[in-house]
Amino acid sequence: MEGITNEKIADISFDIRLLDKLMDIILIIDKEGGILYANKSAVKIYGYTYNELINMDFFNLIEKDNIDIKELLEKDISLNITHYRKNGSKFNAGIKPIYKIEESIVISIERTDYCLYDIFSNNTILSKSLDIFDDAIVVFSRDFSIFLWSKGAEKKFGYSLDEVFGKDVSVLIPNDKIEEFENRFSIVKQGNNIQCYETKRKDKNGKILDVSISVSPLFDCSENFNGVFAVYKDITGVVELTDKLRKSEERLRNALEGGRFGVWDWNVETNEFYNSHLMNEILGYSNNEIGSAKEDMLSKIHPEDIPNLEDRINRHFNGEDFVVEFRMKCKNEVYKWLRSKGRASEWSEDGRPLRMIGTHEDVTDKKLIEEELKKRYKQLEKLKEEAESANKAKSQFLANMSHEIRTPMNGIFGMVQLLGATDLNQEQHKYVGFLNESLNNLSAVIDDILDISKIELGNITLNEQPFDLKKTISSIYNNLLVTGNSKGLEVSYYLDPAIDFQIVSDELKLKQILNNIINNAVKFTEKGYISFRTGILRQSEKSVQVEFRIKDTGIGIDDYFKDKLFQNFSQCDTSINKKYKGTGLGLSISKQLAELLNGNIIFKSKKGEGSTFIFTCEFKKYNTISKILPEHFNNNQSNINYAKENQQVTILCVEDNIINQEVIGSIIKRKGYNYLSAYNGKEALKLLENNNISLILMDIQMSELNGYETTEIIRKELDKEGRVPIIAITAYAMREDEEKCLAAGMNDYISKPFHLDEFYNVIEKHLK
Repeated sequence: MEGITNEKIADISFDIRLLDKLMDIILIIDKEGGILYANKSAVKIYGYTYNELINMDFFNLIEKDNIDIKELLEKDISLNITHYRKNGSKFNAGIKPIYKIEESIVISIERTDYCLYDIFSNNTILSKSLDIFDDAIVVFSRDFSIFLWSKGAEKKFGYSLDEVFGKDVSVLIPNDKIEEFENRFSIVKQGNNIQCYETKRKDKNGKILDVSISVSPLFDCSENFNGVFAVYKDITGVVELTDKLRKSEERLRNALEGGRFGVWDWNVETNEFYNSHLMNEILGYSNNEIGSAKEDMLSKIHPEDIPNLEDRINRHFNGEDFVVEFRMKCKNEVYKWLRSKGRASEWSEDGRPLRMIGTHEDVTDKKLIEEELKKRYKQLEKLKEEAESANKAKSQFLANMSHEIRTPMNGIFGMVQLLGATDLNQEQHKYVGFLNESLNNLSAVIDDILDISKIELGNITLNEQPFDLKKTISSIYNNLLVTGNSKGLEVSYYLDPAIDFQIVSDELKLKQILNNIINNAVKFTEKGYISFRTGILRQSEKSVQVEFRIKDTGIGIDDYFKDKLFQNFSQCDTSINKKYKGTGLGLSISKQLAELLNGNIIFKSKKGEGSTFIFTCEFKKYNTISKILPEHFNNNQSNINYAKENQQVTILCVEDNIINQEVIGSIIKRKGYNYLSAYNGKEALKLLENNNISLILMDIQMSELNGYETTEIIRKELDKEGRVPIIAITAYAMREDEEKCLAAGMNDYISKPFHLDEFYNVIEKHLK
């Protein structure tokens, strides 16, 4: 999808293409107003292409004078406002924020205010009917901008439709009539008709015209004022005026019939009812099948709707507008929804209504659409609730999983680094190096797996550093040789000598991809061989494209599963007693990492005969002969300084894992610091009261008092000035965990497992 990144829709768990099926305009905008996504309704109504819209500022599409739109959107306030189309025309529509995605907002532009445009622009019968009038017929939107202009209007005022489309009605009004118009407009906006209002208007050349205007308000399906239907008549001569009034009345009826509006006339005194031919046609009856008595009409109305209809009639006789929707039974026994508008046109001298006239409109399709939209909105709300619930569950799972995995890993990690700092022979040193490298790889993989949202969003950053590709591939092959030979497999290896091995890339990500593919090959191959070949595809002065090909004689992949192989959590065998264990995340992660490295992974496989995975990747060349590669730890024990001043420093470690207490204690003592440990927060508070503590290492998840609670007590009761630095040292490794620790009053944050250099640097920074 162009215009909106995966990051921005991370929390949406439904297919965003569903929004293209909605009739309302749906836009997604960022906090500055930039349009990130627009559905098909938005493209249709605004008149821009999709690519034009997503490169625009939403606030340039609307009238925003004297209104702080950003503030209103942030407060989730619905408001009606003027919008501008590409062709310069305007429409009024309601803006409603319906969902927030981090710093972006999903807004709905509600159709209720601009459906008038669709009715007239899509109704060719009505448009052609209006064009047969000699009189000027103009349809205005709710803000009195012109969007329908009959041939009669073009002839009388001299403007073509293109010249006035979207222009304000003031283009037709002399300056001295502006105030008069505003007074009349307020009457129409309240829902009242204006009949034969005599005034003056001006044409394109500025000529003043004497006209009689008949104005009727238009309403949308929610009974909101939505525009004005106006007929301008020339009243130069009385005879001509009388003739045109007679013709106009007949033509207006034809226009209503052409627009599928049935006309009704009710004699209130005699209860006689007249329906036009179109009204009978809508319901499927012939002209004489429905009787003329009021009771005949009521017999066709759905019994549940009669009380509301009669209430609306009574309220109209007491001054309210008459607009009502109800169901009427067709000849085929099926009910249709009708929207009826009318008014009492004759009254007795004592104020009794004598006659009422109006129109019926078949709104069955609109009702179905409304019901479908309501259903869709409910589905969206349900999806939103499910997504929020799933996100909360996922966050809790990730936090717990992070703690459970990282806590024991930290003990292993620390012990390996302490072991590396002792006197070792060459072989032992090599083994410790392998252990340390494997732990680093495992730690990085866990970082990616635990942060599933980061993987889903593709928000994995590269750490590009120079390294020797030959050494990296040799290391991977050595691991393959060990694991392959342990299963009795034949292992072959080829490295193209033409490759320029001094490259720049993310070595850890490269290892993760290759190790995953190779480990799968070993896992799914019981006999035969595994071939690991590395060859050059092409290279230039600045880059080299390399192909890694891993072939095995394993179990192969079923055809039905091939399309799912790179999906998250996908596994060919999901039975409870499956032979091969795993999460199903490895190849999915590898595929995304390959694409991040400007590469790709493809495969060929046949069930029972084995698989070949081909990973291609492009690397930048590092045009130097020598480079310094980072070392994870220093094996020379004599290089550790035991400064005398360190002996005056006491560090308290609050940790409920005994192994981690011992590991951290050994690490601290190697620098010459004094070391105290507490199993939980209560023990820590007692030690703090009775000892001169220089720095506190605080675990988060502990019984009785957790790290947050303990820190709060220290800051409020024992160390109000914040003299003693408190450093969170925890297995909770999400970004929000670090922010939470700092907000709780801690000074810094170390995530388990950690490197010694990182650990010492943080401590020394806060002891200065």
